[in-house]
Amino acid sequence: MREALRLTILCCAISFLFSGVLAGARSDGTQDCKLIVQALEAVKKLKAGMFRADLAKDFEQDGGVSFRQQGRYLYKKCRYIKVDIEFSGRDMTTRVTPLPDDQITSISRPYLEYPLTD
Repeated sequence: MREALRLTILCCAISFLFSGVLAGARSDGTQDCKLIVQALEAVKKLKAGMFRADLAKDFEQDGGVSFRQQGRYLYKKCRYIKVDIEFSGRDMTTRVTPLPDDQITSISRPYLEYPLTD
């Protein structure tokens, strides 16, 4: 009888302990979403007429093949968040190398994708 009481108390204590640990591990999602909100805000700041150089604060060019007229950019804080950006600029048809003063003409909605590597 005494042994059964000890076992019951031990089980209740372990159950109580684990319920507290698991409750602490649960999240309402706000912590997980902070990065997403930051990425959305960074994309929202981008406007047509801004320059390629303006991207450098929050974005970097994705790997793989790229063209001066368009590029895929990664959000620096989470390389899985991307946007596609189109540009215009001087000598766009003859000069292949991107220039910092190429102007942004359009920005896609952000999307998720694995980063590409060269």
